Amino acid sequence: MYFNNVIIFKIYNYLNINDLFNCSLINKQFNNIFNCDLLWENIIMANYSDINITDIQKQYNCITLKYVYKTIKDLLYLNKTLNLNKTIKNLINLKELNLFQHQLKEIPKEIRSLINLQTLNLGNNKLKIPKEIGSLINLQRLNLFANGLNKIPKEIGSLINLRTLELSFNRLEEIPEEIGYLINLKELDLTSNQLKEIPKEIGSLINLKELHLNNNQLQKIPKEIGFLINLKKLGLRDNQLQEIPEEIGSLINLQYLYLHNNQLKEISKEIKSLINLKELYFDDIKLQGIPKGLRKPKNFITKN
Repeated sequence: MYFNNVIIFKIYNYLNINDLFNCSLINKQFNNIFNCDLLWENIIMANYSDINITDIQKQYNCITLKYVYKTIKDLLYLNKTLNLNKTIKNLINLKELNLFQHQLKEIPKEIRSLINLQTLNLGNNKLKIPKEIGSLINLQRLNLFANGLNKIPKEIGSLINLRTLELSFNRLEEIPEEIGYLINLKELDLTSNQLKEIPKEIGSLINLKELHLNNNQLQKIPKEIGFLINLKKLGLRDNQLQEIPEEIGSLINLQYLYLHNNQLKEISKEIKSLINLKELYFDDIKLQGIPKGLRKPKNFITKN
């Protein structure tokens, strides 16, 4: 049965969103009208007359006005759920969001709408991280300190502009291999988790300057760590390491190395290649010997 499009269109303008969706399932004709830009322009103007449709289309590359409407709804939901008290325009252009110690248990998936966000501080909550966080492609600083996290979504690998990733004091047992995509990362802190190993993809983080792996359950370090030639600080204390890969000798820019409170019996002789080392910590009492020719840094400290 065929219905007059004009009549259907007029009826649609009096229906709520749920009813509109149900009507769109009737047949192809009804669905085509449901996807009509003119319909969604009327809906947006009737409910959000103060919002500039063109701004949202430009920022989010919206192909249809139905998607513009969905984006507006996402932003409004986010605003209400997180008590942000911001206008739609301010949310679209938001670059920094600080939700440190807000007693949050979850971050709504609508976080994906904050596409211009550069700094996100979610430290000291009790969160689960939604996969939609991977949509924040302009993010440069992400703080997830002390959330009791036991898993990081693989979508974190989409945050290619990330410079600082703070994941300390959680319950992480593994790190997704997608972390290797964060090639612009300069600081990664995984202190005080439950990690037993680090993925070899860590070697792809060639711009990394600080890597903190203290206080985990690490038994070995992948040889790919030798690719981190820009690394200046490496924290490996308080683990279960029995050996250090010889590739550590490739870290020619390393200045601070913390190895104490492990199960090391010897230190790789390649460590003497670390000519820029300023501080070196290790357990002297457990070592069978110190590599000959090791140039002692200014602060050459053993823990007995």
